[in-house]
Amino acid sequence: MTRSQLGDDAYGVFDDLLGALPEETECPDIEDSEFLAGVGIPEGELDDAYGWDGWTAGMVRKGLTELAYDLGIAPERLLTKALKQGETFKSKLWTPCRDWKLLSRSSVDE
Repeated sequence: MTRSQLGDDAYGVFDDLLGALPEETECPDIEDSEFLAGVGIPEGELDDAYGWDGWTAGMVRKGLTELAYDLGIAPERLLTKALKQGETFKSKLWTPCRDWKLLSRSSVDE
């Protein structure tokens, strides 16, 4: 399977949404043809949906809604969980990087 930039972005969003859930959660398959058709992927593109260049923001929003309802939670709640997890992840990455920059700057100043 090849991925276009748009398809890669869509896959990343869906993966982040599902990644925000507890590990024991049984998650929907974002590569399932029924899910992909439900978000609007044309029938002829289902075999390589994430390689297709026709993805739109509306399709990703529909995917968010489909995933959330399949999981039994509100789409806004799923999105909020993913955004919070993303912020936590970024802060964990940023802190060591920021500390390293501070350390390297102080050693140059001495």
